Amino acid sequence: MKESLIEQIIPQTVIRDLTNLVDDYEITDLIKRADIIKSIMEELEFEEIGCGTNRIVFIHEDYPTYVFKIALDSRGVLDNNNEFKLTNIMKSSKKQIITTNYESIGVISIAERINVFTKYDMEEAKDTIMKILEVIGKYFILNDVGTKAYKNWGYDNDGNIKCLDYAYLTSIENVVRNKCTCGGQLNYTENMLDFRCTECDKLFTYNDIVSNTYSVLDSMGFKSVCAEDFDNNGLLDLQELEFINTKMNITDIPSRTDSDILRSMGFV
Repeated sequence: MKESLIEQIIPQTVIRDLTNLVDDYEITDLIKRADIIKSIMEELEFEEIGCGTNRIVFIHEDYPTYVFKIALDSRGVLDNNNEFKLTNIMKSSKKQIITTNYESIGVISIAERINVFTKYDMEEAKDTIMKILEVIGKYFILNDVGTKAYKNWGYDNDGNIKCLDYAYLTSIENVVRNKCTCGGQLNYTENMLDFRCTECDKLFTYNDIVSNTYSVLDSMGFKSVCAEDFDNNGLLDLQELEFINTKMNITDIPSRTDSDILRSMGFV
């Protein structure tokens, strides 16, 4: 059996404490949960680099190529697991456009660390990202990965553009046949954020679509990515990505200090 990378780095007692915290429904304030997690991780010399709605992210100087995503609640657990599933779903592509999620145990996941976009970077890369979204949008309902969500994109040390927060990509095969209630076809809007009916012109958001996507929800009522929709049925073909130049000219990117990067992410 392959040894858990997470368990090699994080003590079992800490994993247990973090798991118990997610399950502690008496602490409903996620800001308070984040503060508790930050205190726990700082004792292990982890440094927080960002906190989202459902997860808080850390780095450690001994593991410079990793980020550690810690769930704040059950939605965060699902997000970690979804990204791990999506890594395996998309690994057949020769051109990787998402960061690798190496392992997830739900409450903790370890993922590839890359350079987070600034608004400047997104402005330079937005045309490329729209091309990427046009390809993966054939297979996934897109959410929180558009060009407005610049903090969710970045580039590795070779300049390869990758999405670093992709937990809300949802299998488009599970949409109710992509039909509007009037029977019309649903197509992406120009910004690749919403859907519009070709017949009645009704606009559908991501939440409108996924609310009817799955007949079976998990125990908390959240929707999960279904890997079998792709791997078993051969539905995923990302060969078109190979014809997109997804590499940035990183020599043209202005030099930035750590504080500049964190400021661009909205953390300072």
